[in-house]
Amino acid sequence: MVNHHVIKAYDEACALLAGDALAIYPFEVIAKNESVSAEGKVKVIADLSNAVGVDGMIGGQVIDIEHEGKAVDEELLRKLCGCKTGALIRTASRIGCICAEADEKQILLLLPMLKKLVLHFK
Repeated sequence: MVNHHVIKAYDEACALLAGDALAIYPFEVIAKNESVSAEGKVKVIADLSNAVGVDGMIGGQVIDIEHEGKAVDEELLRKLCGCKTGALIRTASRIGCICAEADEKQILLLLPMLKKLVLHFK
């Protein structure tokens, strides 16, 4: 789906490049952050990559496109929500925990609450 407001200001090629640049920028911000350890940065980058990739936003968008205008069952709807908004909410929460140097056990305690939050959000 193309943002036509960006295309009006530029052209479609520039709009796509702007989207690509915005998709890459968070990784630059993470890499330059001096308050997070190298190990923490690797975890943050891995989590963020997963959340926006085929198991996250992009995968969810593919499901959305394939089922546009069609009825979907509850299972597919939950998967769709988990891939898109859900992946970003989970990842934002995990990144905060990682930056605060929480261990994986502590982070896992958040999962039940985050699943409920995502369902209520959608």
